[in-house]
Amino acid sequence: ARLKTETGDLDTQIEALLTPDQKAAYASYKQDEAAHYARWAASAATAELQGNLNLTSEQADRAFAALYQVTLAEYTSRDKSGPTGGEELRARRMDQQTKALESVLTPAQLESYRQINATQSNSVGDLSSKMEGGSGSK
Repeated sequence: ARLKTETGDLDTQIEALLTPDQKAAYASYKQDEAAHYARWAASAATAELQGNLNLTSEQADRAFAALYQVTLAEYTSRDKSGPTGGEELRARRMDQQTKALESVLTPAQLESYRQINATQSNSVGDLSSKMEGGSGSK
């Protein structure tokens, strides 16, 4: 964030160096990059859901589609606004994914998904606290 403030928006800087044809190609590249990341993230999340919640093949297809849309929207908005804090971003992502999966998962699966997310959030918070506590004494 500090670098962005001091130097300005990286995309603007890159575009200032490009010809009009290169600018069009760069915009296409950014869209392709966002779609690639969203496919990868949605695929990984769907595989995790499949392993944890025993999704049917129809549920897996629908979960992938829902998670792809959420991830693409998040990645595109983050690209425009820059990243936010880790905990805030993680909480927002979990909330958006949970909402997207509400129409895909059964009530029991959704409850299990929420419990898994809560456990992961607590584990990440505990790890962050331990790392912060240990770094000050060294």
